[in-house]
Amino acid sequence: MQLKFFDAGQLRTQMVLEDPVETPDGLGGFTVTWSERATVWAMVEPAGARAMQFADRSAVLSTHRIWLRHRDDVRPGQKLRRGVRSYRIDQAEDADGSRRYLIIRATEVFA
Repeated sequence: MQLKFFDAGQLRTQMVLEDPVETPDGLGGFTVTWSERATVWAMVEPAGARAMQFADRSAVLSTHRIWLRHRDDVRPGQKLRRGVRSYRIDQAEDADGSRRYLIIRATEVFA
C-alpha cells in the first residue's frame, strides 16, 4: 500500500488503547475489566456493516479501519475507546513496512 500522500494531520481523533484484565470469579470463570495503556491520535474510517441475527434480536456489525502512528504494543484482543464508543482490535498491521503507521481493523462493540 502506498502512503506517500497520507497526511499525519488526519490523525485528529483522540482514543484510548486498553488492555483486557481477566480476574477469576471463583467459579472457574473470569470477569474482564479494561486497563488503560495509552492515549493515541487516530483517524477512524468506516469499512463496512452487515446485519446479524441472534436468537432474540437482530443487530448490525460495524467494522472500521483505524490509522495511528506505529506502536509495537498493539495487538488483537485489545480495544480502542473514543468516549462511549469501543472498537475491538481484530488485526493490526504496519501500513507499508516503514513502521510509521498502523492500520487497525476493528469491530465496533455495542454494550
